[in-house]
Amino acid sequence: MVTRYYKEIDGKVVFFRNPLVVGNMSIFNPSEEILLTAGWKVYVEPEPTPVDTTQYEPYTEDVVAKIKALMQAQVNEQSDEEALNNIELFPSWKSKMRESVSVGERLYHDGKLWKVLQAHTVQESWKPDVAISLFTQVQVDSQQGTKDNPIPFSFNMELVEGKYYLDEGVTYLCLESLAQCFYHLKDIPRYAQAVE
Repeated sequence: MVTRYYKEIDGKVVFFRNPLVVGNMSIFNPSEEILLTAGWKVYVEPEPTPVDTTQYEPYTEDVVAKIKALMQAQVNEQSDEEALNNIELFPSWKSKMRESVSVGERLYHDGKLWKVLQAHTVQESWKPDVAISLFTQVQVDSQQGTKDNPIPFSFNMELVEGKYYLDEGVTYLCLESLAQCFYHLKDIPRYAQAVE
């Protein structure tokens, strides 16, 4: 460690920098004895102020995790409509990586809520928006499903009897509920009928 020297000049601490000027002479790299004779003092680093590491309140992440664990049963009991207003309370798909998920379990992914259709072990390549045989997006809107406001159709969605759906620009009335639809509505006349 390099020894530093200082003087107080006009109430300020000034550190020594080469050369030492004494009268008309400049002394480069003066010895400690010469510096002390010239009035410079050895600088001693002050002890660092101890940092208070006391945890006065629990960490936010810990609190949130515990609240979510306490509320999980209530969260799981919500209807799909209620769940869509609280999607952030559901476990994320990513957090379930390499874990088993059950039919009906709902997971948060990419800003949307997804329902498990088949029990499986979550894998990176089976993202909810890609693995349509494993997941369906939870979509409920009480204002949708009327003839004037049909529900936009998407593959793998649930069809509800008596609701109207819009597929490829055509409005259809669902004649019979279907838990999971893999076909365009024009191809399943038993379940959906085009309306004018």
